[in-house]
Amino acid sequence: DVDPNVFSYSIVLEAMSQQSKNNPELPDRARAILDAMPPVPNARPFTAVIRAYAEQGRGQDAESLLEDMISTPTFPQPDVYSFAAALLAWSRVKKGEDFTSAAKRSEDLIARMNKLYYSGKIRDPPNSICFSNVLKAWSRVHNVQGAKRADAILEAMESHGIRPNLFCYNIVINAWSNHTLQDIRALERVEALMECARRLGPDEYTYRAFFKAVCNSSLDNRDEVAIGIVREMQERGIR
Repeated sequence: DVDPNVFSYSIVLEAMSQQSKNNPELPDRARAILDAMPPVPNARPFTAVIRAYAEQGRGQDAESLLEDMISTPTFPQPDVYSFAAALLAWSRVKKGEDFTSAAKRSEDLIARMNKLYYSGKIRDPPNSICFSNVLKAWSRVHNVQGAKRADAILEAMESHGIRPNLFCYNIVINAWSNHTLQDIRALERVEALMECARRLGPDEYTYRAFFKAVCNSSLDNRDEVAIGIVREMQERGIR
């Protein structure tokens, strides 16, 4: 007989992670397998379990396992994928839970990741995926403060040496798009973000968020502006 090794365990746990969205029992089963494994030399199986928790929006469980990796000497050091998975979990908490608290937890976690990196305790700094998960968490707050916080984090990314990608801009444009009726400055900010997105090559999601922002606004000529958006999409070959 051949004993399973870390690679084979990781394959099983990753498969369970991928199926966890539709099976709420799988994250705990994956954790039981992880706990029964012999000493693990890398973060891969741990990250698979964290990702399983993320698929169910179990932010507290995901961060708790990440904390075990950080604080337990016999556990492997978490890598950027481990942190990204835990941040994803906070961005996917279930409806009915406190989205604001989840967003704050995600922001606290990425700040801690940055601190651990600069103190030499982990190898990887936050990347664009980590930041996009924090942006998603704030975009789910569904109020002006959530949009403002997502926008502030987007602007702060450059100070961390990370250039926001189109996905990041899409998240923040969509966050603002729900508040253009209450605050005309929200639409102005959307238009400024669209200019940045245009330089990256906007996609269908970008334009849908922009269209929603205009239609939700109190602009007197919003119908004309909305038609202009559709024409721009056609010119770019986007339907």
